[in-house]
Amino acid sequence: YIDFIDGQLNALKKQGKNPRLRGMFWMQGETDSALNDTENYKAAEKYFVDYLRTDLNDYIYDYFNFVDAYISTHTNIWLYSDVINECKQQLADENDHWYCIKTNDEDEEAINLYLKYETYEEEDVAHYDSKSMLLLGQTAGQYLLK
Repeated sequence: YIDFIDGQLNALKKQGKNPRLRGMFWMQGETDSALNDTENYKAAEKYFVDYLRTDLNDYIYDYFNFVDAYISTHTNIWLYSDVINECKQQLADENDHWYCIKTNDEDEEAINLYLKYETYEEEDVAHYDSKSMLLLGQTAGQYLLK
C-alpha cells in the first residue's frame, strides 16, 4: 500500500507538482468480523493509521484525516459486524482527525447503504450497490476536507 502511494506521489513530483495529502478513506473489517476480538482490531487499526501518518508525514497538509466506515450489518455472513463497527466508532471518538461513517441507518447521522441488487444474478450480500458506493464516497470526501 505504502509503495503504491509513494510511487504515485513521486510521479506527481516528477511532473513538477508539490503533492499534499489531507487524509484517506479506508473501509475494511469484514474478515475481522469473524472474530470477536476488539482489542486486537483496535490496536491493529490504530497502529496502521499511526504508521501512515508517520510514513507520509512529508506530504501531509496541516493534518491527516482518517475516514473509516461501518461494515454492513444487513447480512449474517459478518458474524461480529456490530463488534467491528463499535471498534471503528471508539477509534473515531478517541482520536483527533479520525472519523467514522455510520452506514446502516443506526441513527440520524447515519447514511443508509443498500446491498448490491443491481445485477440479474443472485443478491450480493457482501457488497453495497453502486448508488450506495457513490454516496459513501461523497460522504468520505466531506470528512476528508474537514
